[in-house]
Amino acid sequence: MEQTISTEKSKLNKEIILIVIFTVLGLIVGYFAGSYMNRPKQSSAGSSDTSTIVKEIFANVLFTDTLSGQISAINGNTLTVKTPGIYGLNFPVEYQTKQVLVDGAMKINLKQAKTPDEFAKELQQARSSKTFTPPLPYSESNMAVSDLKVGDNINFTFTPDQNLGILNNQFTAVSISVTRQ
Repeated sequence: MEQTISTEKSKLNKEIILIVIFTVLGLIVGYFAGSYMNRPKQSSAGSSDTSTIVKEIFANVLFTDTLSGQISAINGNTLTVKTPGIYGLNFPVEYQTKQVLVDGAMKINLKQAKTPDEFAKELQQARSSKTFTPPLPYSESNMAVSDLKVGDNINFTFTPDQNLGILNNQFTAVSISVTRQ
């Protein structure tokens, strides 16, 4: 009788082990089948359309209203600006060059780095005052469009709408801020 009970326990243990193995295998196959079914579809040429991929990558920031870059050319009131990317994501090459239209009467904010001596002096004055407000490491002033130079780093703001996002190549600037060393 003991032998029959131990044989039945052995069969039961084998059945439980087989059920666990088939369950694990089923989960693995189901996972990979689901991953395969949900993968992005590719065009018949074997690669997805670049603009679709870019729109998918930048979906959360397509309608930001500020871009930055370096001026690579100036033609009257039109600036050609190289904008490598946004929020740490690089644009594909065909989206990196932007034409920025600037109103000739626009006041442009210039931020010029202070010398270490100027900054140290202002910092010492701030420390000696009763209300300590640390000084900015740059000075601010206004400049005209004609004062812009190739190589200037700029931030420009534009008015986004449903037809204008960061993937467009031409913008009308609402404001411009220039940073110089």
